[in-house]
Amino acid sequence: MALRLNNSQAMITEEKTIEEEKDEIKFNLDSFFGHIKDYAEERLNLVVLNLTDKVSKTVSGIGSVLVVTIFSIFALVFLSTALAWWIGQSLDSPALGFLIVGVFYVLLAIVLFANRDKWIYTPVANAFIKQLTIDEDDEGDDKIRFGK
Repeated sequence: MALRLNNSQAMITEEKTIEEEKDEIKFNLDSFFGHIKDYAEERLNLVVLNLTDKVSKTVSGIGSVLVVTIFSIFALVFLSTALAWWIGQSLDSPALGFLIVGVFYVLLAIVLFANRDKWIYTPVANAFIKQLTIDEDDEGDDKIRFGK
């Protein structure tokens, strides 16, 4: 009977050891999956922060380009009016001065329209793509920057 007690005690000790190992494995798996969940959440937060940074730089860049464009248009209108007036005074016909400046702008618009893909669309698209895909580590003087 003493032998049976020892065997049953050994079995109980062995069962405890197996249960302890199962509990330890469960704890390790729970901890592992918890770390994976934390990593995924932090990675998502990093992506959101990077996206927010890039969008804010792009929007501020577009805003500054719009402000400069508006002031440039005002300057161009006043300079064109002055040039038309000066040409008109030189030819003794103000209407002819305005006509000459108007024809110049029509020709300029035709040339720009004919080359819009090469001169306007491609450079603007490339600058926009570079702005969105630039890494903070890769910034250099040769990069196009709207936000700075």
